[in-house]
Amino acid sequence: MKQVRGGFVVVELVVVLAVAGVLSGAAWLFFAAGSRQSEQLDRQAASLQSRVTLVERLGTDAAEAFRLSLGTDAAGTGTLQLFKLIPADPLPASGSEATAKPSEPCALQVRTVVYAFDTTACTLLRDGQALTLPCLSGLSFAAGPDGKVRVTAFHRPMPGQSPPPTFTLTLRPGAAAPSGALAAWQPAMDEKP
Repeated sequence: MKQVRGGFVVVELVVVLAVAGVLSGAAWLFFAAGSRQSEQLDRQAASLQSRVTLVERLGTDAAEAFRLSLGTDAAGTGTLQLFKLIPADPLPASGSEATAKPSEPCALQVRTVVYAFDTTACTLLRDGQALTLPCLSGLSFAAGPDGKVRVTAFHRPMPGQSPPPTFTLTLRPGAAAPSGALAAWQPAMDEKP
């Protein structure tokens, strides 16, 4: 009579462990590749958000400005000053308080908006308030022809990649940012890891 034995033979255990090791190694490779892809997409999204914020904020302020000027802040870095005309007196809150006729001219005052790039914190400041632009490592303002200002943004290189090219935006008083500004910056978003 043969004895029925329970359990596994050592050879069976080695085969099972080898197969489990191969499967877990393959699963780890897929997980690591997905994680790298996710990190790259997060960096690209942050970079695109920085660009959109920069174009929207500067473009809106330039469209409302009648003059652009370059200046120097306390740290000696360049600043951009935008001069806007705004009503001196706020409009009445309700119709019963309205005494001015619509055809009467309204007093205007000049408001200056100042942009500066803080190199220590890598932050763009608008009138001292920080704008969230996480991917910028530098920003410069330069005079262009006919009262235009050229804004050049430098992006942080992504780990394992060459630094993306600098991005230039030309602003002029009374005009919004060019509609193709972001399209010119698109190639850096398509870089492969």
